[in-house]
Formats: sequence, C-alpha cells, structure tokens
Amino acid sequence: MLDANLYENGSPTYSYCYYRLVCCYGRVALGQRVCEGDATNHATLCLRARSANRPYTVRGPIGLPATVYLKRLGEDSIPGFSVSGFGPSSFAVGDLDGDGDVDILVGDSFFGSPGISVLKNNGDQTFAAPVYYSVPLNEVVGEVALSDFDSDGDLDAFATIRGSFDQMTKIKVWRNNGDGTFAAPIEFTTGQGPAGIVIADFTGDGKPDVITANYGASSISILRHNGLIGAGAGFLPPVSFNATNHAEKIAAADVNGDGILDVVVGETVDIGPLATLAVMINTGNGNFAAPVIYDAAPGGRFGSTAVALADLDNDGDVDLIGGGLYSSGSIDNGAVTIRRNNGSRYLWRGRNNLVYQP
Repeated sequence: MLDANLYENGSPTYSYCYYRLVCCYGRVALGQRVCEGDATNHATLCLRARSANRPYTVRGPIGLPATVYLKRLGEDSIPGFSVSGFGPSSFAVGDLDGDGDVDILVGDSFFGSPGISVLKNNGDQTFAAPVYYSVPLNEVVGEVALSDFDSDGDLDAFATIRGSFDQMTKIKVWRNNGDGTFAAPIEFTTGQGPAGIVIADFTGDGKPDVITANYGASSISILRHNGLIGAGAGFLPPVSFNATNHAEKIAAADVNGDGILDVVVGETVDIGPLATLAVMINTGNGNFAAPVIYDAAPGGRFGSTAVALADLDNDGDVDLIGGGLYSSGSIDNGAVTIRRNNGSRYLWRGRNNLVYQP
C-alpha cells in the first residue's frame, strides 16, 4: 500500500483549511481510520476533514497512487474541476422508456452531489446525454437496481443510501413516469449503512422484495413487498438478520435447491485486509438462517467483497464465485476463486476451492 500526501490542484493542502472530501479512487486514512472504496477502488469518501492543523494521508490501492478531490465547506464547486461530471459507482440496465432498447441506470458519485443518472439508448449504438437526479451531498449512493415494484409495466429505479459515514438507514425509489423519466423519490427504511441491493421475490407471493447489505450494521435487511399495486405499492418495515461482518455486496440464487431464493453476502472484516462470503439460507417467507462464512480468497493476501452465483459446472446447482489478491514474490496478482456446490444445503468448504488468475 502506497502513502501519498493529500493534494489539491497539484499543490500541497494547507493544514489550516477546512475541507469536505468529495470523492477518491482508492482508500483514505485519517489517523487510524480507513475509508475503503469498493472492489473497483472507486469510492465516495465517508470521511470529512476535521479542524485546523490536522494532516491527512491518502493510501492508494496496491501499487497505485490514490486521487482525492477536495471541496472547502460552503463552496459550490471544486477549483479546477467541473461539477457536471460524475463518477459511476454502480449500474443497472433495462428498457426504461419502452422503446425496446436497453438503457442504463447509473449510481453516481458527483463532484457536487451524489445521485442517479439515466443514459437513454438512442437505438443506433449511441446514448443520449445523461439526465441527473441528485440527492444531498451526505446521502452517498451505494448501489442501484431496477424493478417494476408498482406493477404498472415500467421499471422503477432503486438506490441504497449508505451515507458519508455509513450512518444512514434508507433506500430511495424513483417511480418511472412511463417514458424513462422519474418522479421525485420516496424513501423506505433499511438497516444502517445499506450498500449492496438485490430485488427479487423472496417470499413467494409474486411481488419483488428488496434485500440490502448493510455495511454499518453488519447485517442484511429484507423489505417485503406490501402486495399492493400502483400508487399504493410499497414495502413493509425492514426485518434484519445478522451477517457477522461489514456487509457490502449481495447476490441471490437458490443455493440449496428448495425452490426459494437464498443470498450470499460479500463482507469486509474489521481487522486486517480480509473479506468473507456469508451464505444465508432462506428458510421461507424471507427469513434467513444464520450465515455460513467462507474466506473470499483462501490463502490470499487480500479478499474482495465481490460475489456472484452461477452454475459453472452444469450440474444443476449454483456455485460460489469470489476473489482477491495473491502474493507472487513482490507482486500481487488478482484471482477469481470458485467453490463448487456440493448439492446440499451448504457449499463445499475444503478441497474443491479453485483459484484462477484472470
């Protein structure tokens, strides 16, 4: 991990200035406190500069420098940087305007404010200019998703709102007006610091439910659909389940073959550079058993919270995909780890771990 001085526009930051840290690529440390980006090393900072005479250190991802953009409190822009651009932190795709083409919903880390944006497909392999839907600066967006939760035939936009310090407890939902534009958002409560999101029918009623991976609370929360359509559609109060570590990513599939969807949660561990994958079995109606924990990168030096589920060996059950960094002398190599499903309730723990370097 490389250390670098914090700079603004190429000049050393003055220790007596007050700043709000807006976005960075990599991780940032303030004393003993570390803010990490996601698996791609892109992150909206969850630290704010404190008072005078306090130096700050930027820690970049392995082997790379880190970049930080600063904003003095009370200023509307960052000197030397445009506030019209955005840093995409997550994506969801679907036909938002009903023209048969796939459009893109982007979860944004704005220089001026976070939010979502829509890139409409022009139908000729190009996209229209983004349309932004911003949220307050401290409402840091975790991930986005699409689902027709009100059953009106078009896809609505969802975003987890984790907050600058993973302190917030909500998602925002923007109803589609039917043409790929969105109404003002409505909010639903989650566990603390929701980061990842997955939307699917976890209760068997045919309606989409929401599950969030809550970094701040080390939990998952299910928001069961209320069963209504149209303007009355919404979600019941959240029910949370302990996930052991800081939950950040989430994937859903039927892990144990009982016909209902389970989840696997990608998590970071408080101490050290480890990440875990927590398999949580749906016992019915969106209730989840205690997590079964796996190392994301067995024998590796760093683990990733990225997680996916797919039947890789065509045996009829889903396998677990994770990853991390493995040391090879003085060089760290990224690798994908695969655990094959043993066909019963839990994934195979030992000898069937496969590691591939992409």
